[in-house]
Amino acid sequence: MIQVGFTKKDGSEVVEETVQGAPNANEALANLKTAKKSDNTVSKVWLAMQRFTDENGQKVDAYWDIYAEIDL
Repeated sequence: MIQVGFTKKDGSEVVEETVQGAPNANEALANLKTAKKSDNTVSKVWLAMQRFTDENGQKVDAYWDIYAEIDL
């Protein structure tokens, strides 16, 4: 699962949708970028994946990690 969302200029993050697979994520990100391009309250769009381990490989509670960002 991949979350597609955006960050507002006030720092708040909004998940627009959750999709399955990279092709769907890429399409959703491109659509979101186009939709938010003229929105002056949005600073970037992004993709996030769910992680289950920390940077040392230790199991942790699941969390969403933004791994790709595009500044608007």
